[in-house]
Amino acid sequence: MIIIKNTLVVVLLFMLIFGFRLPIIYNSAVFVFLISIVVIFFHQPSFSILQKLAKRRYVLRILLLFILIYVISLLISIFHGTYDITMSNKFIGLFATVIISLFVYSSIYISLKDKNDLIKFIILVFVVQSFIQIISLLSPEFLSIIRQFQDARSSEIGTSDYYHGIRALSLSTELFFGLSGAYGLVLIFFMKYMLDTSSFNNKNIFLFFIISTSMFFVGRTVAIGLAFALLYFVFYKGHIFKLRIMIKIIVFLALALVIIFNMLSTNLQFLITDTVLPTVFDFSSSGQGPRSLHTLNNMLSFEISEKTILLGDGFYTTNGSYYMTIDSGYYRQILFGGIIYLLLNFIYFIIYFAYGKYLIFSSKNDKYNFYLLSCIVFLYISFLHIKGETVGSGKIMMIILFLYGINNILFLKKGYK
Repeated sequence: MIIIKNTLVVVLLFMLIFGFRLPIIYNSAVFVFLISIVVIFFHQPSFSILQKLAKRRYVLRILLLFILIYVISLLISIFHGTYDITMSNKFIGLFATVIISLFVYSSIYISLKDKNDLIKFIILVFVVQSFIQIISLLSPEFLSIIRQFQDARSSEIGTSDYYHGIRALSLSTELFFGLSGAYGLVLIFFMKYMLDTSSFNNKNIFLFFIISTSMFFVGRTVAIGLAFALLYFVFYKGHIFKLRIMIKIIVFLALALVIIFNMLSTNLQFLITDTVLPTVFDFSSSGQGPRSLHTLNNMLSFEISEKTILLGDGFYTTNGSYYMTIDSGYYRQILFGGIIYLLLNFIYFIIYFAYGKYLIFSSKNDKYNFYLLSCIVFLYISFLHIKGETVGSGKIMMIILFLYGINNILFLKKGYK
């Protein structure tokens, strides 16, 4: 019975987080929302949790700031006379996602035994996604099924010659930067989970390795998350033998790589050495480094007028692509609404971490580690904002952070306002 209940939790979170395409209902997040409504309607404890969360200032602040940014986005486009509503439309989707997350969490709360259970389930969700990617790589028949639930345009990009057919293997709407950023975030939370629960066993290290392999299928950004996870490990305070654990992780991962590679057929070994690895560590023919970094450097090599820095240009997209073909989140938000608009998005993002002072911690180390994690996550997502838009707008990452926030409120503080 417990296994069935836990499996259902993983399925619900999977549909919420990855929001893959479905017939008629359009999106799996909408489907899981409908399921959650039914659960909450017929299950009084779940309804009580929803009521309790809906009254919390943390939730209200996030929702009100959403509305504020949405209105300001509309006013900016009107002020400039561009009437570009693509930025504000994006916030409508994020607003709906937060509401759905609230309902889904309320419906699964009864299955959570402590504050670490939610992180465990999110980890399992990404483990399942990682296995889907691996199977999709190995089985064209399985991949053809997965393609039916992907966004058509993203799926087409993933099958292009640029990616050699090793991208867009996930059962998800987001297949590239947004997904890889979320994977990196989960690696940070996975490290936290193992440290908090003292569970650096072979099973968890193997699962950590499986999630890390996603860098081959969704992007090198996962490696940045891995680096920040190790940074959290270094500065974590607790009664653990860090050197022994680090050696164990390195030895385990090295042996796992060698054993798994030698178990593969010759064709698969050739696929990895001649396609997967060159694509992951792809360098431009000019010898100027990875193609994505070279492209990003070219994008950012232009001047912005003082007027644009202060007020923006009121454009977020033009002709179906980002204004001035810029990927960087900092530039996108400045070009749309100026430096104040960029800062507003950061203020909204900071609200996701602004509840720690109301929580009860069992020790000084727990309090220190909580703020350490908040700083690590904030720096990680702010760093990714250089390459793409993540601060205040990375859907999957914002879902995870919101779930983590309301989970802490319920488990670490009673009567929190």
